Amino acid sequence: MTLEEPDFEKYKKHFEELAKTVLVKDGHIVINVHNEYNIALSSCNTHEKILGWVFHLTEKTWISRDVLRRFILVACHENGLKVPHS
Repeated sequence: MTLEEPDFEKYKKHFEELAKTVLVKDGHIVINVHNEYNIALSSCNTHEKILGWVFHLTEKTWISRDVLRRFILVACHENGLKVPHS
């Protein structure tokens, strides 16, 4: 078995696109997938509230794992919360 060489340019482009898809604007986390979905930063300023949003967002057919992970990272960063790692 041989491993493929990682395509860092593809990886970089993917994360640049995610940065455009989930961003902060006017006190909201804005998720741009098909339409803008706005979540007030104040409504996700604790780990518990973020978890509530994660449950809510997983009900959406348009959400992807990468977008959801980006939402968690942005919500934690913007609210000064530590990102839990496994």
